Amino acid sequence: MDEKKVSKRHISESSSVDNSEDVCTKASIEDDINIITKGSRPLLILTSIFLITFLVWANWCSLDEVARGDGRVTPSSQVQNIQNLEGGIVEDILVAEGDVVDKDQVLIVMDDTRFSSLKKGQVVNKHTLEAKKARLIAEVEGGEPLFSEDLINEVPDLVTVFHHPYQE
Repeated sequence: MDEKKVSKRHISESSSVDNSEDVCTKASIEDDINIITKGSRPLLILTSIFLITFLVWANWCSLDEVARGDGRVTPSSQVQNIQNLEGGIVEDILVAEGDVVDKDQVLIVMDDTRFSSLKKGQVVNKHTLEAKKARLIAEVEGGEPLFSEDLINEVPDLVTVFHHPYQE
């Protein structure tokens, strides 16, 4: 075996310097491959055993979701912006930032001055239209207007105004 190496070196020295380096490099690479192969087999076996063990464990065991930590957790799915579609003036805020609120709990109190005046105006408009309806029906039929009991009790002055032409 030594004679072959010597003869290869001798031939390579006579032909070129590059060939002698190739022979030495190939031999060192083969030695490195043998060392890597010997060390990697146990590592490959150990990794395979670990992976198989993990997969078996993951298949048969179950975990409960557990979250532990210091501080405050604010989930994004439960944080909600509140807004009033009509707008208005906030009279009182009943909760503070960070408070836990229950379903249907009142969070703010709106000033209802604007809305109550709008409602009163709508109620007056409704009564006026009911009185006009009763008067127009009476004119068509040629008789006295028949006002509803609610209308007579809630706005007697309006009933008097719409009934007045028939009293003459």
